[in-house]
Amino acid sequence: MKKYDLNVLIDVSKGEEEAKSVQTKLTDIITSDGGTIYTNSGVKKIKLARTFKRHTQAYSLRLQYTANSTILSNLHREFVINERIIRHMNARLESVFSESAIAELVK
Repeated sequence: MKKYDLNVLIDVSKGEEEAKSVQTKLTDIITSDGGTIYTNSGVKKIKLARTFKRHTQAYSLRLQYTANSTILSNLHREFVINERIIRHMNARLESVFSESAIAELVK
C-alpha cells in the first residue's frame, strides 16, 4: 500500500453537517478495504483566494492515508458522483516527502 495526501474542498451552501457526512463517507471508503488514516484535519471553513465555480468559501478537509488501487478507484468514483465536492487533490507522499519524513508522520 502506498501513502497519499488528500485535500478536498466541499460546498458551503449545503452546511457543515453535509461537509461532515462527506468526511465520514471518504474515511469509510478508505478504511473499508484495509486502508489506514494517519491524519484527519477535520472540516474547517475557509475563504478561497480566488472565486471558481461561483464559490468564494468552502469547507476544507485534509486526510493522509495508505491505500491500494481499489480504494483509489472508489475514491475517484465518489469525487465524480458527489456534487458537494468542489475540488480535490490526491498526491502520493513519496513524491512530496522523503521516506524518513513519511516515517515521522506515521509516528
